Amino acid sequence: MKFKFDYISIPVLVKYEIAEKFNLIGGPSLFYSLESEDDDKTRFNFDLGASYNFTENFFVEPRYSAGLTGDLKVSHFLIGAGYKF
Repeated sequence: MKFKFDYISIPVLVKYEIAEKFNLIGGPSLFYSLESEDDDKTRFNFDLGASYNFTENFFVEPRYSAGLTGDLKVSHFLIGAGYKF
């Protein structure tokens, strides 16, 4: 398995609690290409998703990121998991 890191993603998300363990999340995200040689290195997306807290410390966070700028608008689906210390 080979991993390649060719961009930096900086999301600025707002979390809104709907129920005790369920939250909606959304906001803009900036993508910066580390390998692109053209002038279009920066793209903006809008992210929308949810998070669910299985325990006080463990959560999952699926979200969709829709491309807003660039010649090629890149959209993708992300799933994250986290542990709060």
